[in-house]
Amino acid sequence: LVDISGTISMDQKFAGAATARSGKVIFPPYKANSVGVFDPSDNSFALVDISHINFVTGESFKFTGAAAASNGKVIFAPWDTIGVGVFDPSDDSFDFIDIRSKISTGWKFRGAAAASDGKVVLAPFNADGVGVFDASDNSFVLVDISGTISMDQKFAGAATARSGKVIFPPYKANSVGVFDPSDNSFALVDISHINFVTGESFKFTGAAAASNGKVIFAPWDTIGVGVFDPSDDSFDFIDIRSKISTGWKFRGAAAASDGKVVLAPFNADGVGVFDASDNSFVLVDISGT
Repeated sequence: LVDISGTISMDQKFAGAATARSGKVIFPPYKANSVGVFDPSDNSFALVDISHINFVTGESFKFTGAAAASNGKVIFAPWDTIGVGVFDPSDDSFDFIDIRSKISTGWKFRGAAAASDGKVVLAPFNADGVGVFDASDNSFVLVDISGTISMDQKFAGAATARSGKVIFPPYKANSVGVFDPSDNSFALVDISHINFVTGESFKFTGAAAASNGKVIFAPWDTIGVGVFDPSDDSFDFIDIRSKISTGWKFRGAAAASDGKVVLAPFNADGVGVFDASDNSFVLVDISGT
């Protein structure tokens, strides 16, 4: 555990992470007034102050999710703030792009993924559209999906499949979201037949593509890991109650170098490791730490 309490010690600091070209990991601020910058090469940590920005957010909840664009800038998905954050790790500069002309609702997006064309796709939570941000000119497009789905708390997370489509794991939705940046089309894959056994209907929070092309969904308040195959829109649900039964299990997922997917522990007392080659799940105990 790399101690950063001497630099920042408030709660609800950051929400999300993205790796820059330099290898540094960038943390978008949730309630913090700074961008977090972590260098894994020497475990150093620094803050880049952005407190001069007028985020116009009543509860100070700024961003939830980040992804690196093709030009190297890291894009922050707006949660309860009025604009998209654009951080340049090469010089620690920060731009804030007001998008109120396109969307004004709160709890807008939760998660971001880099598309194959270099743009960054923002996963709709309460937004009735998919956000598409082009860091080459700081333009933002909201692709309307209200004719397909308009409920709140739709999706939480985003992962880019081999095909270039961006996959959204459902939070309260009963379908997987599939967005194609090549033509801005959006579709739902119904998974309502699955018994998720979740009292509040909160299913997944985070997704990552495994080495075999399947997209793995991190379970939040449901009893299993979601496995979505973008090649045929099939969905498997792997019950993990024999390993973990707590609620609010994991929040976030990342592909490891061995092709497995690692699930970030929230209330779980272990790191989740999922192998999509055989749908096996291991919980690595961290309760002693």
